[in-house]
Amino acid sequence: MGSNGLAEGDASNARDLARPGTELPHVLYMDDFARVLNCSPTALRKRVSRGDAPKPIRLGGRLAWSRAIVLGFLSEIHGAQRQPAMKINAQTYSYDASRMLVTFTLQIKGQARQRIRKVAPEGLDHASSLVWGKRLEGEVLREFMGEKKEDKHERTATIPAPAPLPRSIKNAPRRVPTLAEYWDRFSVQYVAKQKPATQRGYMSIWANYLRPTLGDLPLDMIDRPSLARLRERLERLPSLSSRNQVLYKLKTIFTTAEDDYVIEDVPAIKVYKEPKKPDPIVYTEEEADRLIDAGLADERDNAAIILLLMHCSLRVSEVCALRWSDVDFRRKLVTISHNYSAGEDATPKGVESAPVGLTPALAAALRALPRDHEHVLVRTYKGEITHHSAHTIRSRLNAMQKAAGLPETGPHFLRHSGITIMADRGLDVWKLQAHARHKRIATTQRYVHIVKETAVIDAAAIWGQAKPAAKTRPKRPKGAGNSATLTN
Repeated sequence: MGSNGLAEGDASNARDLARPGTELPHVLYMDDFARVLNCSPTALRKRVSRGDAPKPIRLGGRLAWSRAIVLGFLSEIHGAQRQPAMKINAQTYSYDASRMLVTFTLQIKGQARQRIRKVAPEGLDHASSLVWGKRLEGEVLREFMGEKKEDKHERTATIPAPAPLPRSIKNAPRRVPTLAEYWDRFSVQYVAKQKPATQRGYMSIWANYLRPTLGDLPLDMIDRPSLARLRERLERLPSLSSRNQVLYKLKTIFTTAEDDYVIEDVPAIKVYKEPKKPDPIVYTEEEADRLIDAGLADERDNAAIILLLMHCSLRVSEVCALRWSDVDFRRKLVTISHNYSAGEDATPKGVESAPVGLTPALAAALRALPRDHEHVLVRTYKGEITHHSAHTIRSRLNAMQKAAGLPETGPHFLRHSGITIMADRGLDVWKLQAHARHKRIATTQRYVHIVKETAVIDAAAIWGQAKPAAKTRPKRPKGAGNSATLTN
């Protein structure tokens, strides 16, 4: 923890409160800690957001610190009043790619920049190496001051002792990193944990739009004019949804930076207002049957492809990744536990595996397929048997649509059609949600495209039906008691 942004009054408080015998409560809340530092709760919140105060925990919905953490912080303030500010960076160690090289840089006005480099312990990533370096800050400062013997394995240069740090630098606020500097941390902390397709989307948007326009700006300096320059660059994208994808990802970066206490507030980022998309015209049952018949008439595995897309409502990437180990003919279930994201094996959407029912028609189509490969649906590619891709599934589907006299669509169209047909047949929305494997009912409802004309005619027909008999409660016989009479 550095001393930047701490007033000299804090040091006085630290000297008084860190003395033996000073009694503090075991847990200090925001107001308590602010009184200890002789500042307002608002000022303390700002220090926490800048990293100039210990990171709090939530206790009963309130921000709190333990007594040990507060006393340690106060002692650190007292010891840091004469310590200069130092910049810490980390990068991959050129002689061992599994370790990080941490660089400690001291820049004092009127003097040459001074550096000390240390190799972090094995197994630490970029963020963890920075934390490790922060813990060594006092030790490294003593090395700068010439108070530690030379260590040939850790120190790379002899650094002369610096002059006393000017007061203006000592009390300067903590520098907010630029977007490019924070991206290194964000890409490890957030992007690396996403599915391959999402990772590629972030990397492409960063390289083509965010880095060229905003990368050199500190996070707290990205304002309306700089966002306007970004929107100008986004004009090259033809669709509003593509432009919004860039803005949504920028929002995620800012939100993560706020959660990490790197910035205090997230700037307002307005997305483009997209026109409402018309509901797609899905297949009727007659059209769906024609497409299934076209698949059954083919000798290949086209029937299984169409039934997996429509009866099981699978996504195309899930069809490509389906294994025989996922099919249970005895229990009449198919477990969706695999998915291909950008061509790489990954977990299904929603991360968790989930079952769908195995219809009799699909079971018959699957039993007719050979089982000489772990994947259910296979093709020959460059002389080898391998699984399908999204492109080859679409090609097969379009061929069957042409044979059935139907317009060509993408595979996801069959998922919408199948769910709508099941809703038309009366399946309640809760079972539909389980079948579609959606986390929210609202998502499932967007997949149900009931023809409005048919719906309103069915609603009006209710008034033509016979009125149901009124439900009445039978009268209690006179003289009957409160307790029921038991008979053998």
